[in-house]
Amino acid sequence: MSNLKLTKEELEYVESCARDRHGRSGRLWFYASTLLPMCLVAAYGVLRRDFVAELVAFIGVMLFVVWSISQELRRVQTFLGLMRKVSDHERGTNDDV
Repeated sequence: MSNLKLTKEELEYVESCARDRHGRSGRLWFYASTLLPMCLVAAYGVLRRDFVAELVAFIGVMLFVVWSISQELRRVQTFLGLMRKVSDHERGTNDDV
C-alpha cells in the first residue's frame, strides 16, 4: 500500500471521523435537544397567536442552521483535498491491475 501523503489537517479529519464515538444516535439526540425547544416555542406562538414567540423560534432555528453550516464549511477544503488524494490513489492502483 502506498502512502497517500496526507496533510496534518487531513489526518486529523480522518482520525476524528474514525473515532466518532457518538454515531447516529448521539447526533440525533444532539439535534433533537437543540431543535425541540425551538419547535415548542414556535408551537406556543402559533397556538397563542404570539408573533414574538414565533419570531424568537424562527431566529433560533436560523442561528442554529448558520452555525451548523459554518462548522461544515470550516472543513470542506480538507475533505475535498482528502477525497482527491483517495481518488488519485485508487485510480493509480486500478491502473496497475
